[in-house]
Amino acid sequence: APPTLPPSTLPPPPFPSYVRLRGLPFAATEREVERWFESAPGGPIRVLRLALTCERGRKSGEAFAELPGREAERAVRALDRRSLGSRYIEVFVSSA
Repeated sequence: APPTLPPSTLPPPPFPSYVRLRGLPFAATEREVERWFESAPGGPIRVLRLALTCERGRKSGEAFAELPGREAERAVRALDRRSLGSRYIEVFVSSA
């Protein structure tokens, strides 16, 4: 068996990254947005957490997604201005 490193010498897990989405259909569900990330060119992008934003109790067409590691940059390259339904979605790297 290969030697194992003591836990204190293992590298820390990568920090998550975040994107902001703008232009979502108001009727879009969290699952539909997650599937949109999974259909990214170059391979699926896993969403750790997703928050659809609301204004005055109604969906605003914007959302924030937490992605693993440095996936935010890839999400912008792969998904910016791709369609979800009849709308094209803008994707921006976000600090949270």
